[in-house]
Amino acid sequence: MHCPNCGHEIEKGAHFCTSCGAKLDHEASAASAAGAREEQAAGRDVSVANEQRTGEGIGIISDYWEFIVATLKQPFSQGIKATNGIFGYVSIVLAALLLSAGIYQWLNHLMALFPDFVSAKLPFDFIHLFLFVLVDCFLIAVLTYLVVKWIYRNSIPFNQFLTKYAGQGTPVLVLTAVTFLIGLAGLQSTLPVFIMALTIGLLFLPSTTTLFAVENHGRLDRIYAYLITYVATALIQALLFRIAMQPVIDSLHSLINSLSDYGF
Repeated sequence: MHCPNCGHEIEKGAHFCTSCGAKLDHEASAASAAGAREEQAAGRDVSVANEQRTGEGIGIISDYWEFIVATLKQPFSQGIKATNGIFGYVSIVLAALLLSAGIYQWLNHLMALFPDFVSAKLPFDFIHLFLFVLVDCFLIAVLTYLVVKWIYRNSIPFNQFLTKYAGQGTPVLVLTAVTFLIGLAGLQSTLPVFIMALTIGLLFLPSTTTLFAVENHGRLDRIYAYLITYVATALIQALLFRIAMQPVIDSLHSLINSLSDYGF
């Protein structure tokens, strides 16, 4: 054992330290040792808990990957079977991130080709574009859910609905990944425009398949449910675009004026 005052090694059971002369309190020493053992036990518990959380995190990632693979092979049949409450959120955020990053990078490459016509910087930053795309993706999903809940009278929880919705949209998620890769590569052809236009157009795909798959209990024809969702989405999208993308509109006007000055 060691002296608590100077740290000098002393014999077990000694009442005084032979180095500094301090009186030794064996009860306090025992309590200190017990406290140290408790701290060690608590440390082991924390370590075990951290390992469990790490294992759970890896398990969630593995389950999500299986979800992506299954719904990519069979988007409709596997999508409607999915029940995990977080996969829908993950897929929509990931799709919005990949799509906005691909578009942003590609526009930067495109603007670099015409330095005399346009400014060297886009009139919006990546965060604004990402938030706009994210809100748009969630908007379509929420409006679809409201139709399913209020018009179809289906009581499915929103979390489960969103996962089924996102599962049917996994092919669109893959297209957003392709858009991201095209943006990084900066391809200069009609292919990027085609892929991006296709991806944006297919953002409504899971809404369409959901509205035609969920039981509507005969309350409203599915075609009219689809039209209600589509029109409501278009109206809100137009409003959001007007508010969020006004700098882009102003930039396009400037670009058109610049092109006119060059004789185009």
